[in-house]
Amino acid sequence: MTEHALLFVITGQVQNVGFRKFVVKTAIGLDIAGWVQNCEDGSVRVLAAGPRWAQHAIYQALLSGPAPASVANVVLYPIQRKVKGFKLHYQKKPASFAHFFPNQTLPEPIAPNSYFVDSHLEKQAGTDKDIIYKSDLSEFKALAQQQKQEREKSHQLVQDNMQQMLRSYPKRSAEILTTYGAFTDGYHINHRLVKHASRHGSLASIPSFRLLMGLRTRKQLLADKGACPEWRLNDKSKSYHFIDSLGLQRPKSFPGSYKLAQLPEEYNIAIKPTAGAASKGVFLVYRPDYIVEVKTAQVFASYSAMKKRMQMLLKSGDVKGDAWLLEELVLLDDNQQQPARDLKFLCFYGEIALIREMSRFPVVSDLWVDSSGKQLDTGKDTGVPLADPTPIKREFLELVQKLSLEIPAPFMRIDFLLSKNQLVFGEFTPRPGSFALFNEETDRMLGDYFLKAEARLQRDLLLGKRFEKYSHYINKSFDGI
Repeated sequence: MTEHALLFVITGQVQNVGFRKFVVKTAIGLDIAGWVQNCEDGSVRVLAAGPRWAQHAIYQALLSGPAPASVANVVLYPIQRKVKGFKLHYQKKPASFAHFFPNQTLPEPIAPNSYFVDSHLEKQAGTDKDIIYKSDLSEFKALAQQQKQEREKSHQLVQDNMQQMLRSYPKRSAEILTTYGAFTDGYHINHRLVKHASRHGSLASIPSFRLLMGLRTRKQLLADKGACPEWRLNDKSKSYHFIDSLGLQRPKSFPGSYKLAQLPEEYNIAIKPTAGAASKGVFLVYRPDYIVEVKTAQVFASYSAMKKRMQMLLKSGDVKGDAWLLEELVLLDDNQQQPARDLKFLCFYGEIALIREMSRFPVVSDLWVDSSGKQLDTGKDTGVPLADPTPIKREFLELVQKLSLEIPAPFMRIDFLLSKNQLVFGEFTPRPGSFALFNEETDRMLGDYFLKAEARLQRDLLLGKRFEKYSHYINKSFDGI
């Protein structure tokens, strides 16, 4: 419960695009209290109460919103109000301030830079930014510690109950341990449970793709670069050499990278930041008067207008580093001026667990399927389902599986573009940016895929597999793991 709140008024294309679900997920992840509400004027209102670092984080998220949204403006108002929990209101309401806060007058809007960086609305004279940061950090640490203690207390209660049941029903120990093993996580297992699992095949809840992604990153930090070979392919220039060695189709690319001031005025190209993520800073240049920003679907009528937008992205930090790549513009087909669809394959050393198909025209829409084409609920969606999914050809699956087996790593997301009913290589993604958003069932499934892939890879390495194409094109000194 807290009293310092902000009212965000978001305008633009922000309704019927999954915006409120996006806000709820973001707010819960930041432990923000408040609500989100659609209004009759087409805007969205968000009340956010919590520490300033969390308010700043949700503000940054609101500036872009989910992929289908196009945010025009975000206005902030300070509100004094006690709030608990975070709620999604389903019915639209009038946009007037008095309707939401009948006993308060409309305050003056506040400047985000002033609130989040300079003063944080602190009235105390001489308050220093470092002092504010340390205070917020201390509050954040206390909250994290409190949540950890509550989790430990809950798990201890379950373990105590299990021990009591084992003492009361010694002949039913196998069933009791199996039940516990179906719900516990990797931090709360013990020798007796593991011993039972090795005999009876439980521990189904232990694998977590989310946790394995974290452990893989930790391994990369602790060991040398060769410990996680998938990250060598995160360099696009090297990955293209690798793809060329395998004879796969990819977009034609301009040599090197360009600074914004030196960007040549070419057309029928895609412009991407070298250090981009989640489609931020990607522009499709169809012709001199028709340029589309992929993330927002905003259209620019000239190169100069596009460059102004690029400068804004650099200034805001949405794009890191003034370095841009130019590539051939890959279209869906010759008749329609639509960008190629994305097919993102979650590959586990020769096996494909999930495929995400994305269309970016006229709005971003997607769906998830398994390798058989069966649509799945993974917990991750844009709010706009893809209406006409592409049948996944067997030859597509075989190509991607074969490519996955050329990489000495248990997991890699391999992205392709679907153009003229053919696959054109896009990029490798060793750690998907939103890997933590899968629902529990999908997270466990992907965790099992990861562990099985790790076992197959270890077997192949022990049998002497050398991954010669990877070795030659990624690191000439590479000689095994």
